[in-house]
Amino acid sequence: MRQPNTYHKLLFLAIALFISTVTTSAAPTAASVLDKAASALLKAKTVTASYTVKSGGAVQKGSISVKGKKFCIACGGFGTWYDGRTLWNYNKADNEVTISAPTAQEIVTVNPYALLSSYKTLFTAKLQNSSIAGTYAITLTPKSAQNMVRHAVLYIRSSDSQPVRLDVTDRTGAKSIVVITDIRRGSKLTDSAFVFPSSRYKNVSTIDLR
Repeated sequence: MRQPNTYHKLLFLAIALFISTVTTSAAPTAASVLDKAASALLKAKTVTASYTVKSGGAVQKGSISVKGKKFCIACGGFGTWYDGRTLWNYNKADNEVTISAPTAQEIVTVNPYALLSSYKTLFTAKLQNSSIAGTYAITLTPKSAQNMVRHAVLYIRSSDSQPVRLDVTDRTGAKSIVVITDIRRGSKLTDSAFVFPSSRYKNVSTIDLR
């Protein structure tokens, strides 16, 4: 089963920071900021965000939408849809969509929503001095050497607690920079938004693993 890039789960954690009501008048800690963020997002009905990814000299635009445990991710030539039971992963280069019915354990590894409940077991969070003026910086270090992410930093604007950037270094040393351009909550999202839109993709090869 193809999985979306790991940075999408970290990106969703960054989105949570905006939705939360973080008070910046007092000196925050990484744990307090992330705890408030996770609690707030778990209560949100819908969340959508737009972003750009800079990696290996290339720049790609992406978007993510979440409604409860349903989610949809699009970036470059890849797309992922999950309606709560079925997972679709589309690869434009191969003109191929893989369909699966992941178990509860499997969906934890691909659902960005799941990170909100599990980040404490996966990462150590630490507030550090920020290299970007007007922002807080939270470092996320994986607790397991098997994690695909070696190191990540969330930059959060101190004036309104909005995440503005996510830097990720993977296990190979490759670096990606995710710049968050827009975040919204409460948007009206129909359930069909989380189902692969087959009518828009003609002559696609289908691999059904269900």
